[in-house]
Amino acid sequence: MQSKDRRLASDSSAHIRDASDFLSRGKLPAARTALLTALKSDPNSLPAMQLLGIVLCEQGKHEEALTYLQRAVATAPTRASVRSNLAKALHLAGQLSPALVEFQIARRLAPQVAQVHLGLGNVLLDLGMDDKALTSYLEALRCAPDLADAHLNAAKILASRDEHGAAKKAFDRFLELEPEAADGLFGRVASQQALCDWDGYEERVARLIQLVRQGRSPSGSAFLLTTICDDNQVLKRAAQREASFLSSKLKIPFRKPTVRPEARIHIAYVSADFRTHAISHLAAGLFEAHDRKRFEVIGISLGADDGSPIRERVVKSFDRFEDVCGQTSDAIASRIRDLRVDIAVDLMGYTRKAKPAIFLNRVAPIQVNFLGFPGTSGMQSMDYIVVDPYIATDDFQKHVSERPVILPDSYQVNDDIRLINPHTPSREQEGLPSTGFVFCCFNHVRKITPRIFDVWMRILRNVDRSVLWLLAAAPPAVANLQAAAEARGVRANRLVFAEHRELDQHLARIRLADLFLDTFPYTAHTTASDALWVGCPIVSLVGNTFASRVCGSLLRTVGLPELAVFSLDAYETLALRLATQPEELITLKARLAEYRRTSPLFDTKRFCRNIEVAYLEMARIAAGGKRPTEIDVRKLSRALP
Repeated sequence: MQSKDRRLASDSSAHIRDASDFLSRGKLPAARTALLTALKSDPNSLPAMQLLGIVLCEQGKHEEALTYLQRAVATAPTRASVRSNLAKALHLAGQLSPALVEFQIARRLAPQVAQVHLGLGNVLLDLGMDDKALTSYLEALRCAPDLADAHLNAAKILASRDEHGAAKKAFDRFLELEPEAADGLFGRVASQQALCDWDGYEERVARLIQLVRQGRSPSGSAFLLTTICDDNQVLKRAAQREASFLSSKLKIPFRKPTVRPEARIHIAYVSADFRTHAISHLAAGLFEAHDRKRFEVIGISLGADDGSPIRERVVKSFDRFEDVCGQTSDAIASRIRDLRVDIAVDLMGYTRKAKPAIFLNRVAPIQVNFLGFPGTSGMQSMDYIVVDPYIATDDFQKHVSERPVILPDSYQVNDDIRLINPHTPSREQEGLPSTGFVFCCFNHVRKITPRIFDVWMRILRNVDRSVLWLLAAAPPAVANLQAAAEARGVRANRLVFAEHRELDQHLARIRLADLFLDTFPYTAHTTASDALWVGCPIVSLVGNTFASRVCGSLLRTVGLPELAVFSLDAYETLALRLATQPEELITLKARLAEYRRTSPLFDTKRFCRNIEVAYLEMARIAAGGKRPTEIDVRKLSRALP
């Protein structure tokens, strides 16, 4: 009997060796067959159970893998590697809480094993426990200082906490270990942007765009690309790759029955930004203005309640408000389906705290990309993208995965009851000189590129006693901008940084500025509407992409298309002319003051009626069993002229 057992064990070992060889050559089906044969010879072989679980995970058969790995744990419950392998499989299967428990047990059994801390950190990160995840990554690095993935994941968390100095160092260390890794390069550039650190920036940006063209952009890069690239084809490739990353983790998408146009249409707006955020300040009036006879309006909140007045207003603006903060994408998708939503509107795209997987998993028969992300989602499951005639160029339409919905005016909704504080502060109160020309740019400093900054500094050198008023930033970013100004022959004190104010106070102080200088390729969006709302003209450079044409769209809609120009030379010339010819600027401001009262840009009810026409047309198309197609609201009789 013992001889037979030894023979079976020997046979099992031979099959395991064969399986290891197959695995090393990427022949997963053959490795699986060999391991199943090994387990027939020796059903209690721990190596066979473990290796089979690993092979099945590689094949994406996570549930089957769990069967063997759980048997392995039952055979050797105190072996850390066995617990760790089970934890990894649970994580891949989306069972986060059980995975957390198994990794915690593995950590107690083997506190010096770096991979255990790394795996634990990955689960904590997916659970939204970023601080604890960072602690795990740092512990992994204590055990193994050259563990590249731990450096990368720690860097990403540090960047998400706006600790960009530390993040940049972590990205640098990762790139020393993995110099060809695209995700490290993307993270490094994002931290450089936040710090306004332009050392080697242009070269890195060129390399990033090359990686996208090669199909090598990493997860999380779609939004970053909109801030550095003015090529629609590149942005579409990045978005499609982002969608493919997410799709690989999803179950088969679910499709609901089509909507019935004669019924009250259920619209769900989905966002993590129902708080003190640009999206809420822009769209609160839209939510309130919807025709309740035709539409039931639902808010799906992915983000935390910040207790702000705008949060309270937004909550009240919906017929139903669902707070799903902290829930998984699958759970949120299930909840939206339960609400029998007809049209699901994504207000986030690939912006921070978004959950685009909700829409890949098809929560409604009609899904719409609107307002929050200036570009295509790259998803086949996203039916429409809301744009306007200025944005919807032929080149843009050729490189979007959605069907365009072209609104008559601007795609950007505005709230026409936004309050401006009646008290305008003095220049001295805002740190501005009492005399001289005030240029401003209240875009986030990460949108400032070296090319546009060069132009700004030439403008300052040519306009005596002028200053550039920028949005406050972290001290390292301020120091870098000041150093960049000095290097370009402009004293650092000619850059003035505006501290945070409540929106009504911020709108009031914009009146102190003479002219807004826009960034490129990511132009002013909400910040442009803010400036125009209070009467401050903007000089903007127009490009090819959605993000680079938004400010031009707003200027066209408000009646000042001549302020949107198509070259850096024209941008610089126009800014200098307006700064040195006060009569022309006075006339321009008078026109803006007049247009502001009558422009469609600040007519919330008009915008609402037109987008409702679009929603009704989407429903009509879907009810007829037809595929989504371009909707030009200007051509529909129900649109407002």
